[in-house]
Amino acid sequence: MRVRRYWAFVEVERTIDGRDARSRVWGGSDESAADARRQAEARAADVDWDAISECGPASNPNGYSYLRGVTPEHIVDEFRDDAGERCGAITVNRYGAQVLNTASLAFVDIDADLMNPATCERTNELARTTARVASPKPGDEPRGFFGRLLGKARAWAADDVEVPVPHDRIEAWVAEGPGRGVRAYRTAAGLRLLLTRPPMDPASDESGAVLARFGADPAYAALCRAQESYRARLTPKPWRMKEMDYVRGSGRSFFSGKHPRVGYADYADPGEYLSEWVERYGDASMGYAVCELAAEFGDTTAPDELTGRLIAVHDECTGVGSGLPLA
Repeated sequence: MRVRRYWAFVEVERTIDGRDARSRVWGGSDESAADARRQAEARAADVDWDAISECGPASNPNGYSYLRGVTPEHIVDEFRDDAGERCGAITVNRYGAQVLNTASLAFVDIDADLMNPATCERTNELARTTARVASPKPGDEPRGFFGRLLGKARAWAADDVEVPVPHDRIEAWVAEGPGRGVRAYRTAAGLRLLLTRPPMDPASDESGAVLARFGADPAYAALCRAQESYRARLTPKPWRMKEMDYVRGSGRSFFSGKHPRVGYADYADPGEYLSEWVERYGDASMGYAVCELAAEFGDTTAPDELTGRLIAVHDECTGVGSGLPLA
């Protein structure tokens, strides 16, 4: 898992063919902020300028780091096995939602627009391509991921559309191996599958094939491989809660007023506005759930105590069984 307690970045910039290419190069460490800085400096000395140029001068300054599987996020909580290895962590993503990161407990999020038969095969092919081209070498993930992540045109799925659970597809996968299990949840814009067993390496070809088979967003599949962890959002998207004063614009949602930065660096010195926003977001989240259990397939008992704890944390934090509206 590329989750770290300390992060630091250095700025890099160069003019390529008359075009400014710039980015932040992040380094992470579980030891100290100073060690994280040393990691960032070491990575900056070996920057892939072609990849930074691809991210573009107007893109998110953290684009190169996301491309390389480095996601600097504030850790809220973490889970370790008996050997002290980190097997799970709750972090805060770039728009303020809490996310459960897991080392081997697989999550598959499927958006409603990707369930359309007209786009399903294209989506699966993109995911298969992602699984083939990703390099096993640390820090050498496929180019173009960040562009696909932010530039992929997507239709907004209506929040009240109930996507059917693909029973046949899930049952076929469960039947192919002993002890397999799947918990299927409904989300505001589609489905989430939690594969209770077997455990899977998110950077493996097996994982890529399973994500493709279930029709996962190809950007999510690339993110899992690059960051060596699965990700499941635990708290609502801010723009889906009317209390957060978001409005829907042309083709996407955006904030009607000022939205605070919620990156790792901002949590070190949150300031009054971010502190107030976090409190308001927490209060609003109490009235919503993220997913609701729809069906179970095969053996859904946890294979060990830690996995059981991660499943319980997921269900509790996402409001499973609460009956609240999904967001």
